[in-house]
Amino acid sequence: MTPSPTTENDHAAAVSEMERQFAALFVQARRAIRERAALIHPDLTVLGFHTLSTLVRRGPQQQSHLADWLSVDKAAMSRTVTHLVDLGLADRSQDPRDRRAQQIAVTDDGQSRFEMISAHQRAHLHERLGTWPAEDVRQLAGLLARFNETAADGD
Repeated sequence: MTPSPTTENDHAAAVSEMERQFAALFVQARRAIRERAALIHPDLTVLGFHTLSTLVRRGPQQQSHLADWLSVDKAAMSRTVTHLVDLGLADRSQDPRDRRAQQIAVTDDGQSRFEMISAHQRAHLHERLGTWPAEDVRQLAGLLARFNETAADGD
């Protein structure tokens, strides 16, 4: 059965509205990331924040793997890691599995600063969603999970 033109128009309008809402969400997310980075350290860059976040969530990584994971060139990652080390947020050492490679790990200070900011962010999210019924929050989470699965299938 072919969808009617009205159904196709409704679907297209709904997708357009979702696109507008995602654009607004991305602007807010970029602003929030810049603010979180500055709270961790005033000189922390957005790429530095993403790198630190990756190290906190995934554990120590080779510098080249960080570059691949974050889709940046190796020179940019090298500068970012050097900056994180200079700020005392990360350590660089020889990778015990591959002595030719550098392994990057978050420092205790970097970990505690990141966790403090993350706890603040979670509290803010709870506050923003505090008036929402739990079922609405579950529905949003489920829809986002479904969208992310669909997006991952297209990669």
